[in-house]
Amino acid sequence: MGGAPLPPRFIGVSAPPKVLRAVSEKGNKWKIRGTAEYQALARAYLADLTPVKPLTAVEAGCPEPQNRHRAIQKARDKPT
Repeated sequence: MGGAPLPPRFIGVSAPPKVLRAVSEKGNKWKIRGTAEYQALARAYLADLTPVKPLTAVEAGCPEPQNRHRAIQKARDKPT
């Protein structure tokens, strides 16, 4: 990755990046608040996780996937 790094609090586009515009103080506060909220949601989600045992068979009434990958389809259709 070449090119000069973007200055702090600027938005860049393209590769290598070109300065598009400066980030306002309001925009910077919005980004910081949004990041903190996302991190809090991730912590809450992780704290609420419960270990489960994997299924050993497909549950009755479960719809068959429509667009399975060819290799998976081939392996499943192969006679045993």
